[in-house]
Amino acid sequence: MAGERELLQRAERQAEEALATPARVNRISARARAKAERYRGRLGDAFGEIQAITRLLTAWAQGRYRVVPMRTLVALLGALLYFLMPLDAVPDFILALGMLDDAAIIARVIQVFRDDLKIFRQWEKTNQEACTEEGSDNE
Repeated sequence: MAGERELLQRAERQAEEALATPARVNRISARARAKAERYRGRLGDAFGEIQAITRLLTAWAQGRYRVVPMRTLVALLGALLYFLMPLDAVPDFILALGMLDDAAIIARVIQVFRDDLKIFRQWEKTNQEACTEEGSDNE
């Protein structure tokens, strides 16, 4: 089986291709959200990070959030694609260890691109507040 680094590089190449089709990015994000929900207890802190990544990618794919560097998109989507691989460096079916490599990849990507995710979370919070304010104006 290929090593973690090789698998992640393959996932990033697939991410570059997928970014050309926003609907594909949405499908990958939805699959990652669903898998994260299934393995929530085993993912620890990575669960919340996966949720943030999927929200960013969905917002980007829908054209609502475009102020993110392409390199960040490739890395984040690549991390999700790695997470979705059933037979990665440590296969997911290995009970106690299967999610450890996935969580480690997510943690590394978050560490490198934390500033871009922080900016997204601020944008997300501002837009949620704006939507809430707009809704209260209509009452």
